[in-house]
Formats: sequence, structure tokens, C-alpha cells
Amino acid sequence: MKKFDLSILALAILIIALVLLHMSPLMHKETAAAKVNGTVITEEQLTSELKNLYGKRVLDNIISDTLVKQEAKRQGVTVTDEEVIKEVDSIKAQLGGNFSEFLKMRGMTEQQMKEQMYMLLLANKTYEKAKPGADKSQINSWVDDLKKNADIQILDPAFQK
Repeated sequence: MKKFDLSILALAILIIALVLLHMSPLMHKETAAAKVNGTVITEEQLTSELKNLYGKRVLDNIISDTLVKQEAKRQGVTVTDEEVIKEVDSIKAQLGGNFSEFLKMRGMTEQQMKEQMYMLLLANKTYEKAKPGADKSQINSWVDDLKKNADIQILDPAFQK
């Protein structure tokens, strides 16, 4: 009976291994971003190029946003959906019927604008709480100070100095 159980177990393992081996090419198939005269441009190529061109700047922005969020949490600062909507509605009112064109020119959706507005409001409110009465033009210096005092580890070799 034990010999029979081991045979079934060995067969099951073999079948699973064969299925995984057969599926392996499917799991590693690269997704095409475009085709040029039949030549595939993969999403990996696109991502790599974007990373090379803009990666350092984007990583720096993400680090800044993360530090602002952490500082806001530490200080108990929040931004409500209503505050974001109020600011976006104010921009819509200023632009009149040109709001869609405004977004289009910047290559963004209304949701992306709301996300950016959230971060802007969060940074402003946190800065005001950290430095009451301070000149708002110094907010970038404040974020730079947050970076200097933070434990930031750049792990991707492409972005290391």
C-alpha cells in the first residue's frame, strides 16, 4: 500500500512539474507596447527607457511625497475629500469651459489632478503647522530638510550617486 501511495505522489509531482514547465513561457511572455513594421516594442523596453529618462526625478518626487505624508501623520494633519474638491472646483471656475483642455494640455485626468491637489494641500497644511507664519515660498527648502533628516536608502543601483 505504501508503494502505491508513493507512486501516486511521484506521479502527481511529475504532472505538476510538467504543467508548470509548460506554463513557464506563458508566464514570462512579454507584453507588447507597440509594433513597428512587425517589430515588437515590449513594455519592458518602454519601462526601461522611461526609467532611464525620468526615473531619478520620479523617485525623488515619490520620496518627497512619502516624507510629507509621514510628517503630516506625525503632526496629525489631514486633508479631506471636500477640501480637494473645493480647490478643484475653484480651478474649474477660473478656467470656465476650458478645464478639459487644461487637463488635456497637461496630459492628466481629473482624478490625477485631484491626487496632485491632495498632495499640494497636505504639504501646505503640514508646512503651515510645522512653521506657523513662515513664508510659503520656503516649502521646498522644508521638504529638502525633511530629506536631509530622513533615513533614505536608494536600493536601485541605477539611482545611486
